[in-house]
Amino acid sequence: MNASISVLINEQQRLERAVSLFSQKIGELPRGSVQLKKRAKQNFCYHVFRDESRKLKWVYLGNESSKKAAEMQKLIAKRIELEEKRKQMQRDLHQISRMLAHQ
Repeated sequence: MNASISVLINEQQRLERAVSLFSQKIGELPRGSVQLKKRAKQNFCYHVFRDESRKLKWVYLGNESSKKAAEMQKLIAKRIELEEKRKQMQRDLHQISRMLAHQ
């Protein structure tokens, strides 16, 4: 077996494990986004997402400066970051698979 093919196979396996791990971590984080609604000159935060039946859900988090709203924004930002990293890994995995197919 060619050394370069061996390296590609090892990288493919590493990326597959990483994508699986990232998918698991993403599944543990909240979906959706945090939306602000202005009522009576005050801003209130809501966690907005679709449930299993695809209905839009609005969950009240408190006013704009609440600890709960800040924590939810951090979790959603983390989810978005992990999703971007997973997409890049999937693109790399696809590229490696194409390289191996041509060998």
